[in-house]
Amino acid sequence: MSLRLQVADPDAPITELWKRSKTMLYLTRRPGEAVIINNTIEVRVIEVRGRSVKLGFNFPEGASVLREEVHLEIQAENEAAARDARHLLGDSGKIGSGPDKDGRKGGAS
Repeated sequence: MSLRLQVADPDAPITELWKRSKTMLYLTRRPGEAVIINNTIEVRVIEVRGRSVKLGFNFPEGASVLREEVHLEIQAENEAAARDARHLLGDSGKIGSGPDKDGRKGGAS
């Protein structure tokens, strides 16, 4: 097994997740071999076919496992909902304190 810790090049065309993490651990595994994360998550290489790798996961019940593109979509939707909520709540954080239809604070008069 080869281990390498590398700082991701901030100018490289990489995903937003990479940009935030700045570091990534690289491992070389063959089919049938696995890595264990936090003593509870097993990631096993099931098959390698060309440029495609099939992975198997064993993880605790209740753990969330998402493909990166799904995770990023959910994260963007959550951020948009939080922005909308802040707009509706206004500065006080209370319902009805956002601007009313005429742009005035406090909702209905």
